[in-house]
Amino acid sequence: MGERQVDFLTKKLSLTPDQVTQVKAIDADTMSQMKALREDTTTAGQEKRAKMMDIHKSSTAKIRALLTPDQQTKFDALEAEMRERRENHGGEHGPPPPPPATPQL
Repeated sequence: MGERQVDFLTKKLSLTPDQVTQVKAIDADTMSQMKALREDTTTAGQEKRAKMMDIHKSSTAKIRALLTPDQQTKFDALEAEMRERRENHGGEHGPPPPPPATPQL
C-alpha cells in the first residue's frame, strides 16, 4: 500500500492512532509477501497473479476487520470506487480487443 495510501485511509476513515499502527503493520507484511512472490522464479505468471490477488484480498480483509462499522461502510465505498476506476480504465492490461468484424455481403 505504501505511506501515501495509509495517509489517504487515515484521512478518509478518520483512523485512530492505534488503527494507523495496525494498518501500517498489515501493509508491511503485505509488501514483504508481494516482494517474495515477485522474486519467486518458480511460480508461473498466471499463478503468481492469482497469489498476488489472494494476498491483496487477505490484506483488505484484515484492514476491514479492525475498522468500526461506520469506517467499514466508508472503506467498502472506497474499494468499490477504486474497482470501478480500474474497470473503466481497462485495468492493467487495457480493454479487451473488439470483436472481429463480420464481412458484409
